[in-house]
Amino acid sequence: MTVGIRHKALIKLVVLVLLIGVTALLLASTAHASAPAGTVVSNQSHVTYKSGSSLYFEDSNISSFTVQELLDLTVVKADITNVSVISGTTQQVLTFRLQNAGNGTDSYSISNSVVAGSDFDPDSLNVYFDTNGSGTFDAGDTLYVPTVNDPTLAAETGLRIFVVSDIPTGLTAGDLSDIRLTVTSKTGTGPAGTILANKGDSGTNAIIGNNQGSTSDTSIYEVMSSLVIVKTATVVDPSGGSLPISGAEIQYTIAVDISGGGTLTNVEVTDAVPAYTTFAPGSLELNGVPLSNAIDGDPGDFDINLTNGIAVQWVTLAPSDGTQVIRFTVNID
Repeated sequence: MTVGIRHKALIKLVVLVLLIGVTALLLASTAHASAPAGTVVSNQSHVTYKSGSSLYFEDSNISSFTVQELLDLTVVKADITNVSVISGTTQQVLTFRLQNAGNGTDSYSISNSVVAGSDFDPDSLNVYFDTNGSGTFDAGDTLYVPTVNDPTLAAETGLRIFVVSDIPTGLTAGDLSDIRLTVTSKTGTGPAGTILANKGDSGTNAIIGNNQGSTSDTSIYEVMSSLVIVKTATVVDPSGGSLPISGAEIQYTIAVDISGGGTLTNVEVTDAVPAYTTFAPGSLELNGVPLSNAIDGDPGDFDINLTNGIAVQWVTLAPSDGTQVIRFTVNID
């Protein structure tokens, strides 16, 4: 069968497109592999030809070069949103990821700081390494001491870093503290493309990458509201005294206050009736107003949300609501 000129051209075009596509796929599949610093890359050309009836072979000279070390690193926060903290709490954790994006082994120094304009400065800012690889801060992690245990990473490997601090008391809900973690190559810093002679792996030169040998990222503490709950008990015995004897009444008072400001939602206080006592029907009240034992329009109940116990609920609770006072009475059996 004869193929027309136009059809031949079309076939050639299709073949060319396919070859381009295959080449692109091959390039994409190898794009992630970085040549290690110190690698010697060699190449040689070959030619064959005929002179008369004889076939000849010739080789070119060998062209070689040594891959130099690229100094490149990234630091990114792992916290997707602001890290919620409560005023006065300790060992609150921010998480970062350090990645050696270069093609040689490099060591790093680490520092952290509170970004100017933050609402508060955390106490005892410390850096830890996720030594055991758990992904969360725990007792198996290592405290970073500058110049003593500066981390060293092989090419294209990473390290999870925790910034751990204590949150001061007396803060207000919504207060923010921006914490910047900065990591710097100990090999050198400078404009991208700077050559550091003989400072790379295997005696190569080190070439500073786009991050100029130092990079940072910021994660944020955000203070949330919290509740302070205090419970007291008053005993009245059958003789009018205050001895906890059989037949005596115990009135429990529970005071609830918001610490830090802001509005809380779905707040619920529960309290189980102690062993060897019996709940006094009709004794549950909130801010001096009696509450029924059933689920109805008021916020309290007995023996429904908590078996043999009281429960008081608020849809929202704000500082403007003031101290919430719950009272109920039990009798000693």
